[in-house]
Amino acid sequence: MVPGHQNMKALAPRLLLATLLLAIATLPAPSAFSKSHNLDGVARTTRFPFHGKLKAVDLLAQTFTLEGKSARVFAVTPQTKITKDGAPATLQDATPGQAVTGYSEKSPEGQLTALSLSLSPGTATD
Repeated sequence: MVPGHQNMKALAPRLLLATLLLAIATLPAPSAFSKSHNLDGVARTTRFPFHGKLKAVDLLAQTFTLEGKSARVFAVTPQTKITKDGAPATLQDATPGQAVTGYSEKSPEGQLTALSLSLSPGTATD
């Protein structure tokens, strides 16, 4: 048997624990991360679903606004998939008071863009 072999066996778990504790201590604080940042600290877009009632539709600016405590304005692009009752539609088919659902993304600068927009068949007053 090699001299000191038993001592090394006893030290192995302690060395592993010390290595793990050192690795954990070098991680950034949890507050350094946010939903719009990746682990490398580079700002990223975030994607999320939305639903609500249309407060306003601006055909010139190609935006729509949802009702709520704080109105959210979503941009519509040529890539936005708009449907009404399962059929293709356009932003011109949207009317204030209409219930909508969809999926959007928020840029690192805070701009909301609709990736999809599903218009209900009628308005809230129908």
